[in-house]
Amino acid sequence: HHPQRERALEVGWFHYGADVQNSRPSTGMPSDAPRILKALRAAPSFLMVGTVEPRKGHAQALTAFEQLWQQGTAVNLVIVGKSGWL
Repeated sequence: HHPQRERALEVGWFHYGADVQNSRPSTGMPSDAPRILKALRAAPSFLMVGTVEPRKGHAQALTAFEQLWQQGTAVNLVIVGKSGWL
């Protein structure tokens, strides 16, 4: 269906900034990188990026993926981020 609009849908954007000067970049690949990369290539992967804190739904995502894994679904869940709200 194509909804009738009185005006065009406005789409905005912004630069998602980073404080590169004060960040702590990685220092290279971990020793088990070949094993991890092989596992990531073997199945579709879902990526969650950001601080890990209750309001961001990590517990719900883990519950959902645990159900998928129990059903035998071959998928990966990758969580990247530091602990938030310490």
